[in-house]
Amino acid sequence: MTQRHSATAIHHTKGGHYVKMMHSCGIRVVELQQPFLVSAVGRGSGRALTEAIHYRRRGHSMHRPSIVGLLALTIALATVLLWGGGAMAGQFKNLHGSIPDGGCNSAHSSPKNVSSAMAMEVFEFVTPVQDSYRCCILQNSTNQDLFVRLIGLTGSPVQSFQTAVNGTGCTPFNVLGAGFAFQCIVASGAGSPVSLTAHYIVGACR
Repeated sequence: MTQRHSATAIHHTKGGHYVKMMHSCGIRVVELQQPFLVSAVGRGSGRALTEAIHYRRRGHSMHRPSIVGLLALTIALATVLLWGGGAMAGQFKNLHGSIPDGGCNSAHSSPKNVSSAMAMEVFEFVTPVQDSYRCCILQNSTNQDLFVRLIGLTGSPVQSFQTAVNGTGCTPFNVLGAGFAFQCIVASGAGSPVSLTAHYIVGACR
């Protein structure tokens, strides 16, 4: 019986991919681009041999497509985190800056509805000194009355106030300690959806 000998060679392509070439009588090799597959087809027998070639560059922990995908995801997340402007519907917002004596730190909001109620919105502020503070609705064009509540460190309301329809007003003053984060929460209640063009201004006042 005559034995046929096959020759195996490793060739390095320009793009850095390794292609395993198998040469034997009556066999041709076809290179596929992704995912690095080589198909060897025997003309005489009609059998197909498919072999996955695993490749990893020395000194690299992941393939180039993975790095590109990770970079794209990072950019997308950074865009979302850096999106600025007024408070979004149902979202949390910081009232930045030190509240001046006799003044307010304020923010604008264009609220949206969830079912038949305005999505509640939370505004957090930090007290610069121990003093009396309150939460206020400084402007209201929601076509609804609004509830505003001052939230203490335990998460419970310590003061609250309900405006008239399109009205303004504040909670009673409450003494708060220095250097703590407190919150003003604004809501409308079930059966009281705000208008499509609703807008209001909330303030943490001292």
